[in-house]
Amino acid sequence: MSDDAIPDYSKFKEDSAPAVGGNLMAALISLADQQEAAQAEVDRLTALLDEARKNLQRITEHEIPTLMDGLEGKFNLPDGRSITVTEKIRSSATGDKKIAAIRWLDDNGHGAIVKRQFIIEFGRDQEEWAKEFEQMLSKSKTPLNVKKERSIHHATLEAFIRQALEDGEDIPLDTFGVFRQRFAKVKGAS
Repeated sequence: MSDDAIPDYSKFKEDSAPAVGGNLMAALISLADQQEAAQAEVDRLTALLDEARKNLQRITEHEIPTLMDGLEGKFNLPDGRSITVTEKIRSSATGDKKIAAIRWLDDNGHGAIVKRQFIIEFGRDQEEWAKEFEQMLSKSKTPLNVKKERSIHHATLEAFIRQALEDGEDIPLDTFGVFRQRFAKVKGAS
């Protein structure tokens, strides 16, 4: 069996249920062995998959784009395949940057892309109050345990950043965690 083959543990399986007594312990030991072997195989294959993904990412996001630096568009290979390197604008306004990013958006007329969410928690024994609250939401002056959250969806933020950069708007790139990500796509011969 090669290192890449997935072992077949079914040969260890008992055809009938073990009888109560001496065979029960032997069956449990056998099944425990099978489970441990199967878990070890899952762990091994997961590690291989993780390593393969890292290798693909390294080639896709670093090696090919670096080699093709300065070349734009599609590059045709002699064997009929093509390689295209594209660039995406990425951004991330999280952690300490989130408050500053939202403030900048609000102060510069772009606050509409900020989502506002209020979360009100009712306990299990407050079903009646929850129903009443739904009916009286606009009139209620009852103190509430309200969680207020402001956020920017990552896709909305990236679209905004891309458009702002295309329009030549001066935006604080560091506040929005803006970076350009280049990646390659190899297309097989048609």
